[in-house]
Amino acid sequence: MVIQDIWAGQPNKEKSEITHQKMIRSAKPLDRLAAAVIDVFIVLAPLLLLFIAPFRKNIVYASLLNNELSLIFNIVCIVFVVALSFFIYQFICFHFLGATIGKRFFQLQVVDAWSFETPKWSQVFLRTLFLLLQSLLGGLSFLSFFLNQRRRMIHDQISETMVVGQSENESFPHWIEKRLAHLVLGFLSVILLSVFFSQMFFLYQGMQGKGAYVDYFENKDLICSEVTDAQRELEAESLEHERLEVALALFGSQTIDEKCLKKEVDHYFRYETIGSMGYLAKSFVFSES
Repeated sequence: MVIQDIWAGQPNKEKSEITHQKMIRSAKPLDRLAAAVIDVFIVLAPLLLLFIAPFRKNIVYASLLNNELSLIFNIVCIVFVVALSFFIYQFICFHFLGATIGKRFFQLQVVDAWSFETPKWSQVFLRTLFLLLQSLLGGLSFLSFFLNQRRRMIHDQISETMVVGQSENESFPHWIEKRLAHLVLGFLSVILLSVFFSQMFFLYQGMQGKGAYVDYFENKDLICSEVTDAQRELEAESLEHERLEVALALFGSQTIDEKCLKKEVDHYFRYETIGSMGYLAKSFVFSES
């Protein structure tokens, strides 16, 4: 009769306990928020302000000279520099340190979601890429942090990683967090749909013709009929002038009052491409104040 050795082939008890503790240490929300604040406002912000300083100067010059091409080019350059700096910082920190400076400060670490080991470079690349895309798209998907049972956001799930901390207990999302996250998602969805349909409406009005577009704003008392009539008379004589230019000419000849000019200025800054003419008209509106 052979008696089985109950200790043979059994894993080390201490190692098993450590592994179990490591599995249940998902990072707490406040720790991750504080780490993000350090990364963005203390580490990255000063560097980004230094990197984009030349482009900001060019934007001011382009605005003063009403150079739309230069303005758009420098804005695109700023977005590119910010995105590239963010990507390089995140990728280097995750690949070599296992976490960003902010996460290291709060003893947080990015690990493989299943083995709890250091993630591969391909996982780090995917995580950084989708984290950047989420940030550029407004960060709405970050709400998944309050919905996922292991607090893994979209970029964590795609790259099969998770953020672990030093707490002894698992940080599960409370039902109140989930309810609030669903409310925020619903509220933002309504706003986005409202903006989308309003833009589609204005596009439809534009396709129906400039006259219908102008009539809509006149009916809403957002622009002045005197300016519309004067502009149509000029167009009948094959003279092309911007609406704000016509409004300024009528204001200078005292055909319209300051209240009417203010409507035209507000409409210009809300719906038109802003140029030096807009600031000139605005100076007349607020000249007395």
